[in-house]
Amino acid sequence: MTNLLPQTEQRAIVKEYAHRRMVVVLVMCAVTIVICAIFLVPSYILSEVKLTEMMNAAQAARTTSTELLQTKNSATVLLKETNRKVQFLKVPKEGEKSVYAVIDMIVKQKTANIKIQSFLYTAATETAQGSVVLNGLSKDRESLTTFLKNMEAQPAFTTVDLPVSNFAKDKDIVFSMQIYGNF
Repeated sequence: MTNLLPQTEQRAIVKEYAHRRMVVVLVMCAVTIVICAIFLVPSYILSEVKLTEMMNAAQAARTTSTELLQTKNSATVLLKETNRKVQFLKVPKEGEKSVYAVIDMIVKQKTANIKIQSFLYTAATETAQGSVVLNGLSKDRESLTTFLKNMEAQPAFTTVDLPVSNFAKDKDIVFSMQIYGNF
């Protein structure tokens, strides 16, 4: 076969053909990259979801460990407080009255018409006497007066204070009594 094209034209056509072939290869590479990227998107989304779940689980674990530490600390404080209260209720030293003994003396003196609602006990120190503040409810004045006389008759109690204002009502009297002594 004879070639009728001059040499310069033939080189230009070969060059043109090489450029077109290069464009087709580049387009095919670009299409391949786009297809690969499309197929990688679901994997990327799944890995992001897994990462988020793992971060949430790690945060929950940190929160749980913090709560456990706080629970441990509060349990320790509660145990120390309970131990302090138990030490307070232990057998007293010689010459001292225990809290139990003081409360027992008070409870033995009350009648059925007296209901004691709360005690506030303060132990005696070197400079001050011990005190008990009783809050309660009396059905009538007579019961409250009898209870007051019974308290004053106790040798362990040096002073028993019951404000006169507690006798203002005839029935269902809410009272507050302060008892001082060496206990």
